[in-house]
Amino acid sequence: MPRTDVTDEQFEKFLSEGNVSVTAETPNKLTFPMRSTKPNDLNHIRHCIAFNIVMCGILA
Repeated sequence: MPRTDVTDEQFEKFLSEGNVSVTAETPNKLTFPMRSTKPNDLNHIRHCIAFNIVMCGILA
């Protein structure tokens, strides 16, 4: 990967040399993060709790 301070031309050259293309993907349906919806099972509740614990640690 090129550094973040390379020019657009250098980045485009990197992409073309590696046969890499960047495309936009449109979702088939409206998507929301898991934490933005009401929990509907135990795994979803665990996910929300784990997310909150990690965020508290980061923000503290």
